[in-house]
Amino acid sequence: MKELMCQTGAIISGSAALALLHPHQFVPNDINFYVLPPGFPAVLKYIEDYGYKIRPYDRALLNYFHQNIVVVRLVHPISHKSVNLMTGLDSHVVKFVTRFHSTLVMNYLSWFGLVVLYPEWTLNKRSLIVTDTLASQRCVMKYVDCGYALYHNVLELTELLEEHVCQVNLYCPILTHFLHNGHCFVEAFEPDGFNFEAQEHDMSWSLPVSCSFDRLDRDRFVE
Repeated sequence: MKELMCQTGAIISGSAALALLHPHQFVPNDINFYVLPPGFPAVLKYIEDYGYKIRPYDRALLNYFHQNIVVVRLVHPISHKSVNLMTGLDSHVVKFVTRFHSTLVMNYLSWFGLVVLYPEWTLNKRSLIVTDTLASQRCVMKYVDCGYALYHNVLELTELLEEHVCQVNLYCPILTHFLHNGHCFVEAFEPDGFNFEAQEHDMSWSLPVSCSFDRLDRDRFVE
């Protein structure tokens, strides 16, 4: 699988990646693969070669996503374990991850290791909710029931300081992030001589939320 993921650029994300950070916290229901269109046929064949069969997908669940994607659900006829293979977009595959319902699940497994986009929050079982729909609320409650703390307002999540500068402070929700800005946590499978910047193309993203650190909030913190 490692070689396939390297060749196609496929990643694994969702609860499976989070479970590696917090072992025994919960058992993922399925595995979610994400791949750009050129690598889709190879990954699909790889999964089918293990006996998985394509099954109908509940399209209501697709309301969770923000972009037009193709989702193929495969189920093993004996174990009944499922794999979701998702493709779409035309740029960086990690763009999928940055459009999830909260920062808690903005992590992914690549062929070289594990990457956590918001490590301080995620490693401390805290998260900012960035999508609030009926579908995303069901996803969020699953993690709340497992002991994670998820917030709609960044001020509830992080004690912003008086010198907070929008789009500069690392905890500003409207900051434009880059994979290579040194903020991400990377755990390589083979750390000796590993260079994240050489193995992963850089990309940028920002969260679809606003910064609530207004004058009143500033006064509250400096009293």
